Amino acid sequence: MALPPLAPIPNLRRLLTPEEVLLYTVKFHPLRGWQYLLACLVSLGFSYVWPLFILPCIAFFVLWRIPFMTNEVAVTNDRLLLRTGMFKILLEAIPDEALLHWKLEQNAMDVALHSGRVIMRVRGESGPMREIVLDWVWHPMTLLEALQALQDEKFRDGNAAA
Repeated sequence: MALPPLAPIPNLRRLLTPEEVLLYTVKFHPLRGWQYLLACLVSLGFSYVWPLFILPCIAFFVLWRIPFMTNEVAVTNDRLLLRTGMFKILLEAIPDEALLHWKLEQNAMDVALHSGRVIMRVRGESGPMREIVLDWVWHPMTLLEALQALQDEKFRDGNAAA
């Protein structure tokens, strides 16, 4: 199975400096928010009997689609850029020195779907550590490779190719 194409990051692209090189953008798995998608399909089935059920079908579809439009994650040669949230959006730029540790969690279903949960431990500006959790990352090992490249010295000297 080939890797999915890089996700579009229209909001984060404006934050890139001229000397930054984009290494990777995260694409989330289409089954992310499967509960809303299932409710949408059930409502669509009921709409064949009672047409007014098309309204909850549309509402559930919009609730499933919102995270794909609002969440953007990009790894550059200098920092990790995050724009996450469904109704309350958090925009954050994490320098490579603040990224302390990351890990990947997968179960059998995640392995079959080529997805996973990436947990990153980050040092805050005031000192306390916190965790950032990205669920349903499509091909998470590629994200981990990009995070490793972010911390490698050879990508920070400006000689990296896109």
